[in-house]
Amino acid sequence: MNTDETIFGNLACRPVAQTPAAPAQPTPAAASDSDTPATIYFYRAKRFQGSALKPSVFIDDAPVGNLHNGDSLRFSLKPGKHRVYSTDKSTGIDLEVKPGETYYVRVDILVGFWKGHGGVTLVDPQQGKYELGQVTH
Repeated sequence: MNTDETIFGNLACRPVAQTPAAPAQPTPAAASDSDTPATIYFYRAKRFQGSALKPSVFIDDAPVGNLHNGDSLRFSLKPGKHRVYSTDKSTGIDLEVKPGETYYVRVDILVGFWKGHGGVTLVDPQQGKYELGQVTH
């Protein structure tokens, strides 16, 4: 019998050298969901009324483009609060944009005293996909 053995019944047991536990490795930080941009579509259905007008569209007071009759525009937005509107600011929308979400904003020509204006409407995603498909065909 070795000096480091202990007898338990008819078994001889010897201590086993333990390897030190590896230090915990930090897990790499995954890309945060809050970094994923959202998508916003502005679209305008093809109509005879106001067909010559090309209303501007704005995101956070920055002009991002003009919508011709039957046209659409697509943008990526950082998550957070944004204001979207067209030439009729009274129909603007304050959006709380969520990461990875898609938003559909229809621009309609509203009759004015001298000239029509672009008004915006936030549309349900299912309806927006359908109407956008009608615009792009």
